[in-house]
Amino acid sequence: PASVGDWGVKFRYRNQLCIIKGTENEIINYAANCIGCQLDFVPEPENIYDEAAIAIFLGGKKLGYIYKSDSAYRMIPTWIKSGMLYCGYLSNYDESNSKLYYDIGFYKKDE
Repeated sequence: PASVGDWGVKFRYRNQLCIIKGTENEIINYAANCIGCQLDFVPEPENIYDEAAIAIFLGGKKLGYIYKSDSAYRMIPTWIKSGMLYCGYLSNYDESNSKLYYDIGFYKKDE
């Protein structure tokens, strides 16, 4: 949304979800019918491959991760630490290439 209460969107991104290897079919089957559903973005400092990893959850189920090359990968931890609001949702499933996409908005209080 463009605003949440007195918080206005300042940045908005859309990108492809990095699905966990070996779970592609399971994740696609689970998520393809959930377009528009809210996602949770959770830092994973204990991740043995990437201590800055940001996992993406839908209804408590881990779908995958934000790609390192995505600017949201660097922004989410900063916004969490600063107490700023951000939210995301599953925005698209492209059947032609079995890709899931998400949108995420970063909000600041309107002054």
